[in-house]
Amino acid sequence: MPGSQNGFEGGPSAVFPSRLGRAAAMPRLLDLDGRGELTAAHVRLVARALGKSERTVWRWLAAAREDHRLARVEASHFTVTTEVRQLLAL
Repeated sequence: MPGSQNGFEGGPSAVFPSRLGRAAAMPRLLDLDGRGELTAAHVRLVARALGKSERTVWRWLAAAREDHRLARVEASHFTVTTEVRQLLAL
């Protein structure tokens, strides 16, 4: 994709869908990290397979270490309800 970091974000080089691949790769990377065997080559391999940048995979690892999050947290969407409209009208 034009403007993507390192040419990997969502690019055609992805072997696995990002959402599924992240959930599958994170436990293995965390296991390697816990044993002190994690290398940049492991992160690079996952990044290439998922079509993401290495920096993205490092951020995923940081999130997994911090709060044991292995997959993306879906953002909640705000919905304007009738009650909200009434409160805004006041």
